Amino acid sequence: MASNLHKDLTDLQLHVPKGFASAANSTTCQKDATGNLVWAAGGGGGSATTTNVKVSVLATNIDRLKYDDLPVTLVTGVATEIIIVNSMIFVGDYSTGFQENSTTDLRVGYDVGVTGPLNIYLTGMRNFMNLKAVGIYSYTPIQGVSSAIFGNLAGQDLQLYSTDVFNGNFNIDVYINYTTIPA
Repeated sequence: MASNLHKDLTDLQLHVPKGFASAANSTTCQKDATGNLVWAAGGGGGSATTTNVKVSVLATNIDRLKYDDLPVTLVTGVATEIIIVNSMIFVGDYSTGFQENSTTDLRVGYDVGVTGPLNIYLTGMRNFMNLKAVGIYSYTPIQGVSSAIFGNLAGQDLQLYSTDVFNGNFNIDVYINYTTIPA
């Protein structure tokens, strides 16, 4: 029996798939529902993109965060992508001598108004900035946490909100490292 394994062929004996010469750039060869080869854009599952961003939330916007009334969008969602947070650092500071004196929690979630109850959130900082002139909090996802509780994450914004009213007068810088993947 002859042994003509594809892996043993030389480069001169190999050929490109049917339709290669006329296929558009950035397309992949796929088998359609009828078993025919087609060249399609965005095939192969797409690719992931990792981004670093800094979002500054000024004191004038802090009191608007209450109960997701006007959450601050940290990363705007795209309909065909899902935002996966790799890490976040929150730095809050008062520009005046005044300090927060409340038990308000700062939270981050996906499209707060869409995902439902306030107890569904990605991370929360208990008593954020309470009796502090400067507050630093870091977040890295832990193994075993599932995003399934959020439902469909495609196109949803990553947002910042609070559980009650802050006294205000402080700014927050949020440093985010996130990856977007095709939905």
